Amino acid sequence: MKEQAVTGPGPTLSSKSQVQVGKKKSFKDISKFVNKAKGIFGGRFARIQHTEVPIIIIEEASLHTSDSSNLALPTLKTPVPTPSTTKPSEDLSNVPNTMSSDHPPIPDSPDVEDLVPSRSVSEYSNSENDDEMDRRDWETIRAIPELAIRQLVFDIVNGLHKDKLDFEGCQILGHAEGSFHYAVMLWVYIDAGHQEKYVLKVPLHGTPGRWRDEDADMLHSEANLLNYIRRNTNVPVPEVIMFDNRVWNEINAPYILMKKLPGKAAHWIWFNNSYDNLEGKEYLDADYPSNETVKKREHFLRSLAQTMSELHTLEFDKIGLPVFDYRQSEHPVEISKSWFWHSPTKKKELTSIGPFNSTEEFFMSGLEKAWNPDKKMKHLRPYGCVIDNGVRKILEIIFNTPAFKSSKKSTDTAETFVLRHDDLDLQNILTDDDGNVTGIIDLDGCMAVPRCVGYASIPVFLRRHWLPDFDMKRIPHLSWAQEYYSQVYAEAMKATGVEDAKYTNKSPIYQLALAILYESALPEDLVNKVLMELPTMRHIDLDDFQYRLGLGWPAAEKYLEGAITELLDPERGAVSV
Repeated sequence: MKEQAVTGPGPTLSSKSQVQVGKKKSFKDISKFVNKAKGIFGGRFARIQHTEVPIIIIEEASLHTSDSSNLALPTLKTPVPTPSTTKPSEDLSNVPNTMSSDHPPIPDSPDVEDLVPSRSVSEYSNSENDDEMDRRDWETIRAIPELAIRQLVFDIVNGLHKDKLDFEGCQILGHAEGSFHYAVMLWVYIDAGHQEKYVLKVPLHGTPGRWRDEDADMLHSEANLLNYIRRNTNVPVPEVIMFDNRVWNEINAPYILMKKLPGKAAHWIWFNNSYDNLEGKEYLDADYPSNETVKKREHFLRSLAQTMSELHTLEFDKIGLPVFDYRQSEHPVEISKSWFWHSPTKKKELTSIGPFNSTEEFFMSGLEKAWNPDKKMKHLRPYGCVIDNGVRKILEIIFNTPAFKSSKKSTDTAETFVLRHDDLDLQNILTDDDGNVTGIIDLDGCMAVPRCVGYASIPVFLRRHWLPDFDMKRIPHLSWAQEYYSQVYAEAMKATGVEDAKYTNKSPIYQLALAILYESALPEDLVNKVLMELPTMRHIDLDDFQYRLGLGWPAAEKYLEGAITELLDPERGAVSV
């Protein structure tokens, strides 16, 4: 639940951030005062318990004015020019590129491209409407001085190592851009034989005027959820060292600082190549790999299923965003609204999901919001109103099937809900050279959902053919081998012994159902694909069928109720390609 803002002279701060705003504190002293943060610095600095290292949290300061003169932020040991007064090139020219003879040379970093924390920019539409809704500020985020980034990361890491480090031992290895995040990888020299890599993740809309309180809540949840997963499962997610969900700080942008996980993006296992270098034949011929690549893919899918199954131990009593207390992060204190402003295909107004108490409430509430025939431009096709009536009847049949009605385990009397990775795609999975999963990244947007669309779902790259924007330009393209690899994954999930594995086979349909409710798919996308899965419907004109159904056709409704219920039964066979 969002707290009331505290107003007064200067910036307006949320009450959970206003304690000690007027007192400066150097990051150099972090290691000395972090254990006293609880009760002294209130919500501004806190330590998350039960983690490998102290995690410093700089909480939200929701500023409703551009005047930041009254907001005293932690000072840096070295003055850092801000993006508004100094060009990045000027900062870079003053950054030493060499280190003293006591330091080893900076290692090569061929894996910088695997930092990408989000989808490829090309996968998003660039419609006129998208431009109006696009809150990303590429120019400002790219202009953050590298010296400021180095100083921020150095002060944080140096504080954790009791001020024993040398600033020259903190160097930037590379940058990467996803669709909605900017990532910087840094190398920090600790001592002989001990170096560490970090990733600083910055949201591309994290600038004054574009960053909102809801965005700050989402970043706070993501950072705490990562460490919650680390503490309670064996899923290899990044270890969060520090995060700041404000725009007024040393780099003038919110961020999460994480230790870099080992491994490369799974494109290397799937294609023996990186995402950016794939073109033409390399992904269009993905159905015909070498025997060695097939074995690597199979091993990778089994490893991924085992990894994702670890999330079965995390259960929640509602659907929505896990919210963590600012001082006590052992468990979420409540499930609240999850916010989103973009989907895999378009950008939109900032919209909330949840919280919901039941699976049925989640799906039916989404259906009522998504179903708006008046926006479908029915004049573009004859008899549109009647066809829409038919589409609506089929949707009601679909959402009345068992998977969309309850999220109970067989031994439970009450529903519980599980986590869903919003974009479990190849670029967000790290592996070693043999295909063993070493990391799962990009968990922003992760929330508690019904079991049919949770952690046991088939990953995105194996269900693209069920996405509304599927075409041969989407990587990876699989035309014939899709079903085979999906079955490998489903069988591997079943072999883990988790009960939710019963949903894996049919999860592409369940995920498309979720997409029409809360993402950007249209109701017709789901209805037409479901009808095409029914053998008796494959030679029928679907518009004509839906038109007649819309006029009133009891016999057809009765047939569909039985056929669709059987099709969507989670424990009956897989869907076809």
